[in-house]
Amino acid sequence: MVSDYGTLVKTGMKLKLSNGIEYILIVRGDILGTGQITITDLSKIILHYNEVSGFLLTGYRLKAADMDFDGEITLTDVSQLLIIYNSI
Repeated sequence: MVSDYGTLVKTGMKLKLSNGIEYILIVRGDILGTGQITITDLSKIILHYNEVSGFLLTGYRLKAADMDFDGEITLTDVSQLLIIYNSI
């Protein structure tokens, strides 16, 4: 078993259990998978909310953007991510 205690947990990382089951980790607000919430994450959720062609989120990135876990990206999600970003 290898542990790397200095590594940030990031959206998109894989966690494999001893029984072979593998999970993709999702960090709320970490749309890009950097382990941090950046202005780029904020811009991605805004572009998705505005339904800009070519910028619609899917998969685990969509789940990371869903700040209130309701299955939709709404203005509430955008505002919650903005609040978190401004508090950093």
